[in-house]
Amino acid sequence: MHDPVIKTDGKKLGETKVYYADAGVFQLFELGISQGSLETWSDNAHQVIISQSMADKYFPQKNPIGNYLEFEGLGEIQVKGVFRESKETAI
Repeated sequence: MHDPVIKTDGKKLGETKVYYADAGVFQLFELGISQGSLETWSDNAHQVIISQSMADKYFPQKNPIGNYLEFEGLGEIQVKGVFRESKETAI
């Protein structure tokens, strides 16, 4: 778990409970993808699949796919997908 500062479109916001995982997390927790797809996401440090609440926070009224989040200390990371959140699959 990590609490990074994240920037996009001139906004600089802090996050709590950010977890880093590989593609196996989607098999383990059966997280549904609401935007984008796992096929377009490569398991590397410069692409990310974010939660619906993060998408709403950083990209309100905008499609987050293809946009970038700048993680302090990691640089720019491209959003490749959005997963649906539920209490059953909450990490």
